[in-house]
Amino acid sequence: MATARGGIMFAGHLSEFDPANADWSVFQKRLENYFTANAIEDDKLKAVILLTNLNEDGYKLIYNLCLPIIPENKKYSKLTKIFREHFKPNLSVFTARYEFYQSKKRLNESTKEWAARIRSLAATCYFETTELEMVLRDHFIVGYDRGPVQDRLLEEKKTILLSDAIEIAAAKSALKSTDNTFIKKEPKLHFHKSKTDRRKPKSQEGTPAVQQVNKCTVCGRKNHLPSNCYYRNHACHICKKKGHLAPGCS
Repeated sequence: MATARGGIMFAGHLSEFDPANADWSVFQKRLENYFTANAIEDDKLKAVILLTNLNEDGYKLIYNLCLPIIPENKKYSKLTKIFREHFKPNLSVFTARYEFYQSKKRLNESTKEWAARIRSLAATCYFETTELEMVLRDHFIVGYDRGPVQDRLLEEKKTILLSDAIEIAAAKSALKSTDNTFIKKEPKLHFHKSKTDRRKPKSQEGTPAVQQVNKCTVCGRKNHLPSNCYYRNHACHICKKKGHLAPGCS
């Protein structure tokens, strides 16, 4: 989308910066992208665009921070430095790392949302570049909510990459969701006793028919035959062979 400024067409659009509701670091990145997209290199023009994209509170703030010099007489690099220093968080590195390591995946949070959240938390932890990938991967697995997905991740070797862990977790979560849907829709088998059975005293009644059905050798349940089992084409995560799940592995 192109916008016009003084008769000149510019690519993209910048919303006003509101210091009460916006993140300066994010706004500055958008501003830099705007300059790149429009091939703007002149420092004075950059400063003008910055100042015109501040709302009233934002302009008052930069005006007060610049005193006794007015903002219009400062370079773009100086204006951004003033804002950066003003909005710099006061969190210590260990406070940030405490919040990082204490974080846990929420039950309603998807695999990719969890991965994005720990990356965001790590941004203020000042981990070394060489250790960041390992730290993110370890916390992604350890902080995952307890269940079959985390169990699957814990089976991996220490050489696994974060990207591979995310892919495995996402695939396992999708399979888990499919399995739960199938179990809910699985029809119940009804067994009717004959008149003779109903006349028998309770002490003489045999085991209910539903319990007399042999276990399915594929999934281990008792309410269907192996030939009708939904999992008959699934692979066992123990022996990796198709045709049964872990409960049916021998």
